Amino acid sequence: MTSIHRAFLASTLAIAALAGTVHAAPPSTAFTYQGELKENGQPVTASLPITFRLFSAPTNGVQLAEVSKANVQITNGRFAEPLSFPVNTMNGSQALWLEVVVNGNTLSQRQQITGAAYSLATRGITVDASSNVGIGTTAPTRKLSVNGGMDVYDSVNQGIYLSSNTVSLSDGNEDAFYRFNGLTQKHTWSTNGSDCVTIDSNGRVGIGTMNPTAALEVTAPAGDASVKLPAKSIGPAELAASPGIAAIRNEFGVTITGTPGAATLIATRTITAPSDGYLVVHGTGLLGLGSEGIYMHVTLNGVNQGPNDYFPPSGLSADRLSPAILRVIPVAAGTHTLQWTASTWSGAPTIQKPNFLIMYFPTAHGEVVP
Repeated sequence: MTSIHRAFLASTLAIAALAGTVHAAPPSTAFTYQGELKENGQPVTASLPITFRLFSAPTNGVQLAEVSKANVQITNGRFAEPLSFPVNTMNGSQALWLEVVVNGNTLSQRQQITGAAYSLATRGITVDASSNVGIGTTAPTRKLSVNGGMDVYDSVNQGIYLSSNTVSLSDGNEDAFYRFNGLTQKHTWSTNGSDCVTIDSNGRVGIGTMNPTAALEVTAPAGDASVKLPAKSIGPAELAASPGIAAIRNEFGVTITGTPGAATLIATRTITAPSDGYLVVHGTGLLGLGSEGIYMHVTLNGVNQGPNDYFPPSGLSADRLSPAILRVIPVAAGTHTLQWTASTWSGAPTIQKPNFLIMYFPTAHGEVVP
């Protein structure tokens, strides 16, 4: 009876997949296959072995996988059997056909496996044939394309990381306002389609220039529109130590002493010139009452910057002389030490409340004639 039944099945068995019953269940490859089995047009009720084979073509082709079921319960011709094939065979990169073998008999027609509609577009999520995912778009151009607003919130402080050699942020018109190049380690900010700020691989910041040559380089029109600082943002200490200006004030007098003709230090300052330029040196003070005449000198890095200035003896009245020196000295880029000294041939004259001011001017400010 069993063998006759098998032979009979070989000639009259017919199976049909019920419409819409092959359901993918992401993210796994499992789905439920539902079918209908008839003998001579009549529904079958039995428990039969069924093998499901996955092929790459509707005829011939390459067999990719196989799942065998020893006892599939068929009731009134209907059955539903869960199937799961290896992930690498159902990656969306190729079309697939399912071949069904019932009780050792291969049915004549393979059935193409297609993804259910909800697995391709679920509430605004689309997956195309290249496995690109689109949220808010049905035409994703990258592995993930999002059209619309997006909130990213890390409630457990695990951190949010982006790992890429190129990062670009653009506005609604797709004009990039920030770019990062991992190969050159360069950050660039733009506005109105033009690059305006950069940080290069050495940490140098450029404003108005994309190739800064210093820790901070600003390229802009001269004047107040170039660089503007808040009022009182730079104090006397910063001014005294800045590369552009150096100054010192002594509230007490300095007595010119020592061997006649020897120089006595009145004040000294060090200043850094960022590039070749000029130093304007100015020293002022009051010659003490009844002081002898003095000679005043300015040295740059130990070299006298003549000529020497002579001030005759002061009187005993309030109309005392106000000795002053003024030098314009060309300098190369670098750090320089300047000294204001004085000497006398007799006595011990004094200079009261001496002020020593040094100002640096680059040649870009215009020609300075010493």
